[in-house]
Amino acid sequence: GGLLILSPLVRNASIQENATIATIPTDAVLIARINHWNELLEQQRSLDTLYSILDSSLPGHLVKLLARTLDSLRVENPELLNSISLSECSLSWHSMGQKDLSSLIIIPLSSTVVKAEDIMGALFPRAIPIASQQYSGTKIVSFTFDEKRNTQTWHAANKDNLCYIATSRILLENALRMPAAEHNLLNEAGFARVLQSSNRNVAWNVFLQLPRYSPYIAPQLNGIWQRLVNESAKWCSWLGLDITQEELSLSVQGVSLIESDKKNRSNRYTEAKSVALSSPDLLPETCPIFLRWGDRNSERLHSQLSLQPNNPNSSIQPLIAQAEIQEVTLAWDEQNGTSNSLLVLTPRSTSHAFGILRSELDARNEHSKLLTLRIDDDNEISIATSSLPNYFQQHFGTPFPSDVGKFYAIVDRYIVFANNTQTIERIALAKLRGATLEASSQWKEIKEKLQSQCNFMYYSSPRM
Repeated sequence: GGLLILSPLVRNASIQENATIATIPTDAVLIARINHWNELLEQQRSLDTLYSILDSSLPGHLVKLLARTLDSLRVENPELLNSISLSECSLSWHSMGQKDLSSLIIIPLSSTVVKAEDIMGALFPRAIPIASQQYSGTKIVSFTFDEKRNTQTWHAANKDNLCYIATSRILLENALRMPAAEHNLLNEAGFARVLQSSNRNVAWNVFLQLPRYSPYIAPQLNGIWQRLVNESAKWCSWLGLDITQEELSLSVQGVSLIESDKKNRSNRYTEAKSVALSSPDLLPETCPIFLRWGDRNSERLHSQLSLQPNNPNSSIQPLIAQAEIQEVTLAWDEQNGTSNSLLVLTPRSTSHAFGILRSELDARNEHSKLLTLRIDDDNEISIATSSLPNYFQQHFGTPFPSDVGKFYAIVDRYIVFANNTQTIERIALAKLRGATLEASSQWKEIKEKLQSQCNFMYYSSPRM
């Protein structure tokens, strides 16, 4: 009787929390931990158009493929599916000195009877075994998707109740060595803290190792995104993202932690005073995209935007600090099929800021008159012309357009810059009529799902 009771216990494998994460080589560029495969599949079905974007990348395509395959196992091979612990699966991608990323899939098994060949055959029915070899007592089976040409080779192995599948044999061998290694991802303080902050109740978590991710992705980006990735990699090793979907909304919440040994590089961020998350309440509701920086300390706000490091010995106060600007928003306004850029400054005192800007930006034409623009019978605005239309691009670089600072005016409690007076007029009308993004139901719904404080935010509405 004792043997009958003990036999199933010996046969079944115990699955430890984060067991798959601990075996991922530490040189991972990107890691995805799938918490709920079924929920992930439902997201793909309900947001088919949005999730089709995943097919444009190797990681996204692999996640979609695995989600569909595991769902089909519920009908085709439920016994095999029951032998897989779906809540502890991890996928990672590694550069391996190549342009293309190498993939690693680690799946915990609740039964020692299931072999790597079974899992590989279920996930990739077209895979054909072509060779097997022992590595430190572990059998590695190699597969191909085209036996004649021997192309697209994958490798699979079982060890300690984990199934490893990789596109690179070297990567697979590195993963097999990790359980005996003195150091793994769980021992890295930066990763461990981000992992602890991740939410296991969402469908999936994504972890980016920024110093390794930056060289891979930055060349594919332009403007502000390339700069953000490169800057972030200087002060934060890991970035964690929780991804979930509610109805037609895809929500991504992220956390990154400044490394203690890198604070000297990130002093412009460590003392930042965040401000409430919001869009300027004069952007038109048709605004498709905007970038926003905020800091209650205007000098620190300037340091976030500036291309040059702060010089503590300089006696010259930056213009942003002189005008006591607390938020800077760069937006694009769609009108009649054309896109016009505009810059919105949120000062502590509008009159004080406008006076400082006039004295600095109109220095070469200090006797220029203000242009009066009538909005309706009861409202008008005064527009100033700047002699330095490229001031913001010169000091803050891309993506600030070279002529966005040509005209500026006070609209409500903001100072609005644009390269033409028509854009400023349109902004004033949107505010007057209440046709703003801040007042739209779309923005209110998004705002409820996001955190309330930040220093930088990016908003995009692809439908606009």
